[in-house]
Amino acid sequence: MAPLCPTPSFSRRPLAVLVMLGTAVALLCAAAVQKTRAAPAAKMPTVVTPKVEWTPVYYQGRSYVPLAQVAAYYDLKTPEAWTKAFALRREKLSIELAQGDKRIRLNGWTFYLSFPIIKPKDMPMMSVFDVRNLLDPILQPTARRDPAVLRTVILDPAGGGRDTGVETPSLVEKNLTLEVAEVLAGLLRKNGYKVVMTRTEDKVVLPAERVAAANAVEEEAIYINLRAATGSAAAMKGFECSTLPPAGTPATNEADSPNIDKRFFAGNISDRESLALATTVQNSVVSGVSAVDLGVRRVRVDELRDLRMPAVSCKLGYLSNKDEVKKLATREYRDQLAAAIVSGVDRYADFLRRGMAEREEEDRQRPLRFGPVKVKQELAASGGTTEVIHPDRTPPSETEKKEAGGQEKESKDQTPDKPADTPSTPVPAPAQD
Repeated sequence: MAPLCPTPSFSRRPLAVLVMLGTAVALLCAAAVQKTRAAPAAKMPTVVTPKVEWTPVYYQGRSYVPLAQVAAYYDLKTPEAWTKAFALRREKLSIELAQGDKRIRLNGWTFYLSFPIIKPKDMPMMSVFDVRNLLDPILQPTARRDPAVLRTVILDPAGGGRDTGVETPSLVEKNLTLEVAEVLAGLLRKNGYKVVMTRTEDKVVLPAERVAAANAVEEEAIYINLRAATGSAAAMKGFECSTLPPAGTPATNEADSPNIDKRFFAGNISDRESLALATTVQNSVVSGVSAVDLGVRRVRVDELRDLRMPAVSCKLGYLSNKDEVKKLATREYRDQLAAAIVSGVDRYADFLRRGMAEREEEDRQRPLRFGPVKVKQELAASGGTTEVIHPDRTPPSETEKKEAGGQEKESKDQTPDKPADTPSTPVPAPAQD
């Protein structure tokens, strides 16, 4: 299987029209982001986008948009006929979908929508939630935050003490997750990351205690919850990586219902980054150990709700499958599994750093600021000149103003041109074989 690499670069603005059409949940999300994050949003490149006339349709309690319009926005070719299963394609990018299905395949990799594809009156549609919260972040994450350097990885092995988790005669979940976490910690430290473990021994650690330990980290960090899975079907096996469901949406294994808690949580602030992390980890593990690709999913895990950082929950395998248990019981496979997860973390860190050099150069060339600026509006209101005052220094004399003006002109003539904006690079989404 081909190694993970970025999808083609799309120099498009985000789906502003769809965001305006979002529900009150979207407004609550934006307000929480503004309140929680002090860092400014990454600067958007000035680009020309094709005009797409979005015509959302309200169907069964939520808004959908025709896939023909989605294809037009992302320069994807539509099929000649909208059959039950179809694909949207362009060079090096293929999105396979099916009517009534949550599962989609992006360049052969599996992702899960929050709501199935619908096809009323032979017009296939995708929910606005999924265009905004899944498709757009993968193909065009230009609204992500400023570039950053990943410093710390928080590892959260599930279980401990009387919380044994899934048990088999040869393998117990609480032991498996701790053993994999210990190997992971060693490999991550070798790669230069700091590591925080929510537990290092066989004892009960409450979800609130795990969250508190993670949120105490002040550096740029990510959170990886490690679990095992079990299924009613003995043949079920594979690896899956999940994130918190976006506000207003059900988890992958939930049927939509008013009884589901679909509120906005602190963990939803990092929805885009969490999706990027889940994508890189999932694809690295599936490629690295030839695991069955169970896809990037949405899951309601208590630990993910209140985290203030990108976070994922990884199911290492199904302990209800005898073959999978045999593999997971060997040190060799656990080491390979840990190495593949570290590879996914490295790829996420690379994604997070993109644009860092350009941002540092921009900051270096930005003129010095002399404190808060106040503007005298009296003169401006009467047709006079607006005067800018820096209160932390005394006003310059007329001679100083003339000298400063000459120096500014000379400095301006010598200042090199600011680097041109470049289109942002997408989330490291799957490569096509």
